[in-house]
Formats: sequence, C-alpha cells, structure tokens
Amino acid sequence: MSSDAAIKVLLLGAGALGSIFAWRLQEGDKAKVTVVCRSNYSAVKSKGFSIISEAYGKHTYHPSKVVQSVEEAVSDGTVYDFVIVCTKALPNFDDNSKVIAPAVNGTNTTIILIQNGIGIEEAFCARFPDSPI
Repeated sequence: MSSDAAIKVLLLGAGALGSIFAWRLQEGDKAKVTVVCRSNYSAVKSKGFSIISEAYGKHTYHPSKVVQSVEEAVSDGTVYDFVIVCTKALPNFDDNSKVIAPAVNGTNTTIILIQNGIGIEEAFCARFPDSPI
C-alpha cells in the first residue's frame, strides 16, 4: 500500500462505540470504512449515523460502504487492512472470529478487538495465528 492510499477498514459492531470509531477513522479521507450493520442496516444505508458529541459536535456520518454481512463486504474482492470488532464479547453465544474469517487475509490483515472481557482474543489467536491482533 502506498503512503497516500486510503487504508481499508472493516468494522463489525456498528453500535454507539463502533459508529464513533468508524467516523473518526474515515475523517480526512485517510481510511475507507465499510461498516457491517445488522438490525440498523436500512437506517444507516439511507441516513447514515447521527452523531452528537460534546467533543466533536453534531454530525451525520456516512460510511464509505454499508453492508449486512462480512461475506457481502468481501464479495467484490476487497482486501481489508484492518478488521475491527466492536461487538459485545459473548464467547458462550457468538464466535466473532468465525464471523470475520472471510475478511482476514493472513499477515495482511490486522485484527483490532474493541471489546470488554478477559481472554477475548483467544478464539481470534487460535483461528488466525498469522494475523496481528
């Protein structure tokens, strides 16, 4: 990747925290952020995220791309530099390492976990031993 090329980011977990991270990453056009939205897909696709922040003011943020699944995010052949997981850490119910698998390209993809909990990285380390986490 050249130094002036925008990095490609895939964000899973577009709630309050995830939407703020996506917005700040995309600010200044240094990153192209694809956001996976589930229940809020239609609203975000048509209206974007409405952000009201004491630090940054009021904004409407439109991600570079809004998709309903990780599979859809990679269906056009996009290779992501970073995959950010901002979902609730519920390892007894969901395995987000499996969910993001189609978007992880070995050492070319860095996985960032923005979750609470202890030992949340274990499933990711086991599934992606060559990826920076």
